[in-house]
Amino acid sequence: MKTETEARYRARVDEAVRLLSTRLADPPPADELARLVGASRYHFQRLYRAATGESVLETLNRLRAVRALELLERSVPVTEIAAEVGYETSQAFARAFRSWTGASPSEAREIAADLKRRFARPDRPEGAAVEIEITRLAPLTLTIIHTRQPIGPLNPVYEALFATVAEQGRLEDVRGIYGVPLNDPAFDPEGLIEHLAAIELGGEKLAGHVQHDIAGGRAVRTRHTGPFEALPGTETALYRRVLEEGWMLADAPPLHHHLDEPDDVPAEDLRTDIYLTLREDAS
Repeated sequence: MKTETEARYRARVDEAVRLLSTRLADPPPADELARLVGASRYHFQRLYRAATGESVLETLNRLRAVRALELLERSVPVTEIAAEVGYETSQAFARAFRSWTGASPSEAREIAADLKRRFARPDRPEGAAVEIEITRLAPLTLTIIHTRQPIGPLNPVYEALFATVAEQGRLEDVRGIYGVPLNDPAFDPEGLIEHLAAIELGGEKLAGHVQHDIAGGRAVRTRHTGPFEALPGTETALYRRVLEEGWMLADAPPLHHHLDEPDDVPAEDLRTDIYLTLREDAS
């Protein structure tokens, strides 16, 4: 059963890649690709990266480069090539093409065959294995700050949250520090990260802040040790294990449980448990 589920996931990802290859000028939105793969909006981006080793945008640009090189070999005019791969002007296409290949379209005509080999589909990623555990995640009510910002440290967001906790005399009520990543910035059209900085408090709601409920349930967990900036790599490795095991994921975002405070522990020793909630009706 697990092997069948993994094969189904990978076959659907392959279908998504084929769909992209037929829609270079009008790429399907992420929601359409997620439905095709059969994954929720929270997990599609990360499952895709775990299965292919690249983001959807990286796949799209790779396919565009290959198609453009094929047309250049056939001496198709640059204006026609630009339109076929999704660019309104030849100038915009030329800039994108140089960013992909390091050459202008005219320069590439003579070496198109060699360049195409650089854009072969990457091998299925393997990467480092992670130790996992199937567990039950208890329901949580978290106090949050919802942020959407450029990629960078989230420390100021947590500092603002803790400042409010301290002002209201609630530091003794803090039971846990959490993060809920809502997107993968590599797939975001603006390259922004959307994230819930969260703490678990005992007692009453924190004035001035909203709460976010985590339903809990059966989950797979792995532990990341190291700086927060390296979390995405461990998370991708966890998604790769999900693919290998054929587990079906619930429609809930990942949950990061930060076990240490950065002010107290060196970055290389920071521990974070990463949870992915599994569907209760799937083995």
